[in-house]
Amino acid sequence: MKIYNLKEVYNREFVDWLLNNIPELNTYQKQKIRDINYNQDSDFYIFKKKDKTSNVFYRLTILFFPIVYLLIVLSLPINFIFSGRWGYKYEKLEWFSKWSRKLNL
Repeated sequence: MKIYNLKEVYNREFVDWLLNNIPELNTYQKQKIRDINYNQDSDFYIFKKKDKTSNVFYRLTILFFPIVYLLIVLSLPINFIFSGRWGYKYEKLEWFSKWSRKLNL
C-alpha cells in the first residue's frame, strides 16, 4: 500500500470504530476507551485509506451512464440471436465496470 493513499485517523474516529466493531464491551470498558486519548498516549499512528475522488470529467459522464446502460440491456436480445448466449462476457463489458467504479456506483 502506498503511503500517499493513506491519511491519519484522529482519536474520535478511532474510538467510534472500536466501539462499533467490538460488540462484547461492557459499559465500563466503553467508558475507559472514550477517556483515553490514543494519539497522545501511544507511539502508534493509525491510518486509513483516503477516499478516492474521481476526476471532474468522469463525474460529468454520469449523465450518459443510464443511456449506455439502457443500450446494453436493450442489445441483449440481439446478442442472443447472434451468439446463442443471454448475457455478455466480462471481458466485453470490462470498460463498463471500470467506468462505474470510477463514478463510485
